[in-house]
Amino acid sequence: LFRSDCMINGWIVTGFRYNQSQINFIYSMNPALKPSLIAMLDMDEKLIREKASKIRFDPQTGKMYRIGSKKAIALDEEVTQRLIPRMQDSEERLNKRIEVWKKVSSELVFKNVLVLNGEEKKKKICELIEDAVGYNS
Repeated sequence: LFRSDCMINGWIVTGFRYNQSQINFIYSMNPALKPSLIAMLDMDEKLIREKASKIRFDPQTGKMYRIGSKKAIALDEEVTQRLIPRMQDSEERLNKRIEVWKKVSSELVFKNVLVLNGEEKKKKICELIEDAVGYNS
């Protein structure tokens, strides 16, 4: 985060805030590094579980695929046979992550939090974040 490109252009962290210590980390950051905007994707719990159940991982290549996507359908049989569910998408781990998310997101008190509908198209989400970043610059 101290690199000049991060200081000038900013930075993005995805999948952040799985627990209270990570929230405390944001609050304890050097003021020059504190985020000016936090974008949170909000999504129905049922949809989260549905999406997670379709993710598969290829342990040989490290690539991830979503079952039913054009990319996954086009895979040859050898690759398809290697695909396995990700450990973090097991029901037990997903339950824990959702529980933590509910608690942590309700405790996040920060000047600029942008809550977005995670069910929107990626392009729309990107546009909303770009608009918010431009507004907060």
